[in-house]
Amino acid sequence: MGMIDNKGVNRYVLLLTCLDRPGIINEITGALFDVNANIVHADQHSTDDEYGVFFIRIEFVLSGSSEGLDDLVDQLCASLSAEAKWYDLSQPLRCSILVSKEDHCLQELLYQWKSNSLNITVGSIISNHDQYGSLAQWYGVPFHYVSSESKHVSEEQIIEKTQSTDILIMARYMQILSSDFLSTYNRPVINIHHSFLPSFTGAKPYHQAFSRGVKLIGATAHYATEALDEGPIIIQKVSPVTHRDNINDLKQLGTHLEKQCLLDAIRAVSEHRVIIHDNKTIVF
Repeated sequence: MGMIDNKGVNRYVLLLTCLDRPGIINEITGALFDVNANIVHADQHSTDDEYGVFFIRIEFVLSGSSEGLDDLVDQLCASLSAEAKWYDLSQPLRCSILVSKEDHCLQELLYQWKSNSLNITVGSIISNHDQYGSLAQWYGVPFHYVSSESKHVSEEQIIEKTQSTDILIMARYMQILSSDFLSTYNRPVINIHHSFLPSFTGAKPYHQAFSRGVKLIGATAHYATEALDEGPIIIQKVSPVTHRDNINDLKQLGTHLEKQCLLDAIRAVSEHRVIIHDNKTIVF
């Protein structure tokens, strides 16, 4: 799915989570009808037939302003004991991209962004390697070199340079973000890990996979949390390998998986198709 074309249309998304019970959809659609919203797409999921948790994504259009949507969400949260939020699809997510030496994920994100297939704006590229200035200049994006020699100093600098962002994207940024950083930033941070989690966490996962003689390698896009490589998984992709493949073969195959996996995850998040529940995600 590409970026949604909103020309001439006020298009919005409602994401809602609550305990399941009869009548939820009727109550939500009724509330949307009251503000003259027209539903153009809806998707839902419940974790159980009885006493489950209910999730729904509704895409709708309004002929007027969005002025009544805050009250609508407050009303639904109160009546359904729900968590809910609405989003304007004409407002792309503001992001910064963190990257280290390997640039395949960075290049893919920049290309797809400039091709208008991602509902994001890239505010900056930040790296602990001073080698992306010309690339950033070509795309018209500010580049910041932030040395990783001192974690405390580097994380303070990254926080300072990303105040206006909605999300951070770790596009093969090979530094571990501290719990202090994550709590201070307090917005989604999305990481691409070059293995099929929960297998082969941490450093050199392709070496780990090779030593185990796996027949599948994978990539995982997930939310970064305090627990290394254990955040809620958004997208995973795999590729078969054989005994004939060496570590370099695994890495080469993995680069394609990594960039496609991260791209699909950012697309889903930017189109507001992801709900986090406990340490899992519902991806509509």
